[in-house]
Amino acid sequence: GDVRIRNLQGQTTRNLYSLAIAPREGRIFITNWWPGSLYAVDAGTMRARKNLFLAPSLLKVIYDGAGILYVASPVRGEILAVDARRLKVLRRYKAGLGARDIELDLRGGRLFAGNYADGSVDVININTGRRIRRYYAGPLVRGVEYDARGDRLFACSRCGVFEINLKTTEKEHGK
Repeated sequence: GDVRIRNLQGQTTRNLYSLAIAPREGRIFITNWWPGSLYAVDAGTMRARKNLFLAPSLLKVIYDGAGILYVASPVRGEILAVDARRLKVLRRYKAGLGARDIELDLRGGRLFAGNYADGSVDVININTGRRIRRYYAGPLVRGVEYDARGDRLFACSRCGVFEINLKTTEKEHGK
């Protein structure tokens, strides 16, 4: 198969970190870990169309399929909800120190944040912005992945891979 290399050098910094494809908007959104900009790139031409500084350092970006981007800001310990069309911050969710990787459960209305610096994993209610629960997954949490079928969350840290059964833990705590 064909591989086309598109170099965005000159349009962005060299510190690119994560990307999310938003077919509805015809854009690819790219974060850079320093200085902390979100780039909106035209998916057809691969030209950067907009650049928005959000916070010092941005890491994981995910697209919800309905026009909202969620962006991890580790230095501020928060997740930003951004309108993908207008590139405006809609909401800020408090997470742990070093929010690095994030996952989304739209059906359950939950946002998950793996916090690198403090080793925690947060479960956040998307509608209220409140933390539902915090788990400890060992130092240097690098990744989180949500399994909707089993309602499980996996976290990868320096200590290994942790499986969190969300059905069991929420039932125990009256959720």
